[in-house]
Amino acid sequence: MYRLLARQSSIRISLLLKTTSIRYYGSNTNNKSFFKSAAKGFNIFRNIESQEFQEEYQKTAKTEPLTDQLMKAIGNKKEPLYLLALFHSECKKMGIVPDAPELRNVPSWKFAFNYVFKLNPIHRTFWEISRRLDVSHIHHTLYYDVHNLGILDPRNFPAELYNELQTGIYNGLDFRNVQLSVNIHPQWTEKKNT
Repeated sequence: MYRLLARQSSIRISLLLKTTSIRYYGSNTNNKSFFKSAAKGFNIFRNIESQEFQEEYQKTAKTEPLTDQLMKAIGNKKEPLYLLALFHSECKKMGIVPDAPELRNVPSWKFAFNYVFKLNPIHRTFWEISRRLDVSHIHHTLYYDVHNLGILDPRNFPAELYNELQTGIYNGLDFRNVQLSVNIHPQWTEKKNT
């Protein structure tokens, strides 16, 4: 049995060697140049594919209408507002703020730790409470991407709304005193009167 397998593999190797010699017949037989050109062609294809993906992603990644609908639905409920402010506060501690999401530079180890132990539990709790309050009816995921976390990403919220949520008061509703079984609490900022 082993001899048969060894013989088949040696036949495959010899056929591979014969086809490679035929492939290079009459051309530059320098293997390095072939591999360099193949790698260059693959890189060009990969770059074109990633540019197309990024263009498509930018077209479909606009979630501002969803955040407007979300804020209309949870605008008078303290628990989701508290969790949303907490999510944004944890993002802010990592350096994920609404300004220039393409320039977010968070170390991968720091993002991975915060994603697993802070952002993902808050995100799951937020959407579970939203489902129980009959605000959301579908399953939402938190993307493992520094540049786009999903619907709750701070980049999807206008600056005025983001700053208002960080004060703990939204449309006159004070949600700073909400008691949840979460061991972390946001640092509230003072509302600036202008």
